[in-house]
Amino acid sequence: MASKNAFGEVMSNMYLHHVGNNTINNIRTHATSMLELLREEVEESIKSASWLSRTDQAVALGKLHTLEAEMGGFDNHWNIAYVNKSHTEIRFQEDFSFLEAVQELYRVFRRELYRLYHIPIERGAFIWTFTVQPYVVNAFHMQSTNIIVLPEAFFQPPFYRADSPEYLNYGSAANSMAHEIFHGLDFTGVLYDARGHLTRPFSDAVKQHLNQTVQCYHNLLSSNFYEEVLIEDTNIAMEIDSSATLNENLADIAGIRHAYRAYQRWVDRHHTEARLPALSLNPSQLFFVSAAQPYCAVIPDLAKIFLMEMDEHLPNGMRINALMMNTPEFAQAFNCSVDSKMVAQETCHIF
Repeated sequence: MASKNAFGEVMSNMYLHHVGNNTINNIRTHATSMLELLREEVEESIKSASWLSRTDQAVALGKLHTLEAEMGGFDNHWNIAYVNKSHTEIRFQEDFSFLEAVQELYRVFRRELYRLYHIPIERGAFIWTFTVQPYVVNAFHMQSTNIIVLPEAFFQPPFYRADSPEYLNYGSAANSMAHEIFHGLDFTGVLYDARGHLTRPFSDAVKQHLNQTVQCYHNLLSSNFYEEVLIEDTNIAMEIDSSATLNENLADIAGIRHAYRAYQRWVDRHHTEARLPALSLNPSQLFFVSAAQPYCAVIPDLAKIFLMEMDEHLPNGMRINALMMNTPEFAQAFNCSVDSKMVAQETCHIF
């Protein structure tokens, strides 16, 4: 971990060479095709949203059309000469203690940050040097630049497999990509325009609609999820404070439906895929299984409390079950009855 933090560009170079240029290019090609189908679905939803005024629709479409994606890694990080240049100012002495080594690294890092105020910096260098590295397993939306960032390590199981059926990749990778797209239309995203400038371009009606959606989802969570955990002989109720998770909740509930529709659009343009061997689940069902799989985790009780208090996401189990309960396509895929636990009495949607 210390090496990754201190020598991110060196580690990026090593990681990219380990993965290989062909793999990176194949991922970019495949991910770009998924992103374009997602973009089509989101555009259709924006155009048909009756709660959006013409002005708000134009702003939302402008953000969607100019949204860019950084995928895989930074091309300059393949070049060892470029990478070496980024560390030329570091001066380690043989007799340095650990503390002195850390101080030296921070001295150089602070100097690099100060330079950002005085000289233009290439977008790719800023993203892949100061924000994220290709070996990070996550995806990001940078509202101030209207860019989503998808590192190479994100395109690994369980999120992605190049040789998997598309219903698995759309359920996990494309679902996460759609999630990031909708961060451009959450409570923070609506503050920024298509250029990433903080201009607050949307009307109050948009914020009102988002508030109604998150209040609806809070009601769903409160009425369906209650848990007490035992901490030092005391039962502690896990109280749901959805105000801390509202942006993530909005991205979740909009993302999964558009990823599912994007997959259906892919089927219409290509073909119906075969089922997996030895499983009775059909492609639609496996889409939702794939969406849930990355969140499978055994979380100790104490960790649950910390997650509820500190994480901007809901705890994994609550997050994925609430999301499926709120998704009519899930109930349709699994033929859930109206009184099923996995069917919410009222579902909540942005679009």
